[in-house]
Amino acid sequence: MKETRLIEMVLNMIEAIEIANWPLVATALIAGLTLQIWFSMPRYPNVPTLRLSKKPWIFGEWEDAQASVHNAMEQCAIGWERYSKHGVNYLLNTPIRKVLVVAPRYFKEFNSAPEDVVHTLAAQNIVCLSYR
Repeated sequence: MKETRLIEMVLNMIEAIEIANWPLVATALIAGLTLQIWFSMPRYPNVPTLRLSKKPWIFGEWEDAQASVHNAMEQCAIGWERYSKHGVNYLLNTPIRKVLVVAPRYFKEFNSAPEDVVHTLAAQNIVCLSYR
């Protein structure tokens, strides 16, 4: 009889502690998820992003990514006129990730960089070249 009463009392205490600490537990969970998302986000260089869509925020980025599938060469031509022609590198939105497009004046430096800085073989496969 004493044992059941003791077990009931301990269970009541555990329930009381859980109910009393739920804001702390919820805050810790939200903070943990926020930090996980923040640190798992890709880091991009501080260069402009080619925006063709007039839509704001993520809707415009999504539309630009879809356009890169259907008319990539047109996007490269626009990027050339806006950025590369003036020696500026830029980011191009694609459905999977953003791609860095290197201006032609940096090709020599880019190709001569050591492998621990830039993996040139992989990077050369995704560089958007537009010659006029």
